[in-house]
Order: sequence, then C-alpha cells, then structure tokens
Amino acid sequence: MMRFPYRPHLLKQPPPPTLPAGSTARLRPMVAVRLIGPAGRWRDFRRAIIDSGADDTLFPADAATLIGASLMPGLGHSVLWRGSSYPLRFGRVEMEVSGGGLVYRWPAIVGFCSAPLTYPLLGNTAFLEFFNATFQGADHVLELDPNSAFPGITGSTP
Repeated sequence: MMRFPYRPHLLKQPPPPTLPAGSTARLRPMVAVRLIGPAGRWRDFRRAIIDSGADDTLFPADAATLIGASLMPGLGHSVLWRGSSYPLRFGRVEMEVSGGGLVYRWPAIVGFCSAPLTYPLLGNTAFLEFFNATFQGADHVLELDPNSAFPGITGSTP
C-alpha cells in the first residue's frame, strides 16, 4: 500500500468561510505521476489530483505531443471546464505512480485536452478503477492499494 499526505494548494484569495481564518492553502489528495508514451518518452507531473468525481483521467494536450502519444480519432467528446467546453482526445499510454518504496505501472487510455487544468485529474477510468483508495480526511492522508483489476506491474524503488 502507498500512503500520500495531502499536499497544500496555495490560495490566491482570502480563505472561504469553510477554512480557518488566516489559512493560506487548501490540503488536497495529490500524487506524482509519470505519463509514458509508446516510444518510452515520458513526462513527470509532480502534482496530480485524485478526483473520485471525475469520470476520466485527464492531462494537458501538450503532454500528448511531448511523450509521442498516438491519439485516437476524435469522437466529439468534450470536457466542460469553468463554463467552457474543450475538445477531448484519448490516447494509449502507460502510467506510473510510486510511494513507500513501491512502484506501480500500467497501460491506460487517458484524455488530453486544452482546458486550463491546474493539475492533471486522476479520475475513475485509468486510475481509481485500479486502486482501492482510502481518503483519511482527519489525518489528511490518501492510501492507495492496487485491486484485482490492476492490469500492470509492481516493483520497488531502488
């Protein structure tokens, strides 16, 4: 099992009433993830947000070009982000996440879009479907444990 402490996301405005007065950040369940293309080129994202409300796993469109992902034909899918619709293209990649001395790597179909995402979204398809996730709100910790649907390989960090 991997454990990830929630990470701070700095506030750009005064804190909302749901946070203590004087707060300068929100704590969010985030992990670092590596996105790997078919020729082995990769891009590391130091912060990707685990979003159990997101249907798909989404990355910025420029990452597809950087890693050489082969995008599937557009099927008219889009993502609504902050009131605007952005075309969504899907591609086959490998994803890798590590923590606690463990490394998990698996094939996935993820979405790429030009929406101004603050962080990649690790949603139900291509990510959470392969892990049992425990969000420990009081402790601000996320635990991920691969489940029986995990299609990849497991290793340990050197």
